[in-house]
Amino acid sequence: MITNCFAFATIMAENEDLCRGLIERVLGIEIECLDVVAVEADVPQITRRAVSCDVLARGAKTAFEVEMQVGTVKDLPRRARYIASLVDARVLAKGEPTHRLPDLFVIFICMHDPFERGLPRYTTRRCMVEDAAVACANGVTEVYVNATGDLRKASPELAALCRYFVACDTSSGDPFVAQMDGILERRLEDEEWRSEVLTLDQYLALERGEGIAIGEERGMTSTLERLVEAGLLTPAQAQEFRASQVCDNGVCAERRGA
Repeated sequence: MITNCFAFATIMAENEDLCRGLIERVLGIEIECLDVVAVEADVPQITRRAVSCDVLARGAKTAFEVEMQVGTVKDLPRRARYIASLVDARVLAKGEPTHRLPDLFVIFICMHDPFERGLPRYTTRRCMVEDAAVACANGVTEVYVNATGDLRKASPELAALCRYFVACDTSSGDPFVAQMDGILERRLEDEEWRSEVLTLDQYLALERGEGIAIGEERGMTSTLERLVEAGLLTPAQAQEFRASQVCDNGVCAERRGA
């Protein structure tokens, strides 16, 4: 449940110490404090092929953009590039010199292996092709956590966190994981909030094609209507998604050939 993008983002935004602890475990560093932790959209940004709800956290001289990735996204490095450009526009006022841009960590928590190398974490930075010894860093670091990777190669703290993300496993006895699970349980007692989380889970299931056979449009329509009523989807987005599913099922091709 914590991997639901809405649940993850709102819980991180509401609990600075939890967000800070997660970043520390992912990066293996200590952060004194986070001045700002905020969900970058009041509701998840839902499009034809993506559901995202980003968390932007800022320390004294560093920004952290954190995003939960449940589905398989093939172009995550390009998404990281896009996110970095958005963050730069948010944190740098018009007319300010670029040297005031903070260092930025773009962090993806993935439920799949984005690079298919089996590692629990991948870190990328800008480098010079001709001479890697030449420093040309632009302050942006991309970190991809592979929660399904070989956790023997991860720190015990990161491994415990990944097991919780994948299987809600709290058997490690890790106090941070227990804290996160406890906050989630208390948050789920809010029926309205829980309804929004479950509705988004239904949307993700629809997007993956789970439980919706070709021609079974009634269930899909009902879920999309709930998303619109909850304010998590606009009518236009619902119509676009429904049309895309019809096309994916081959109906568009049949109509074009008619």
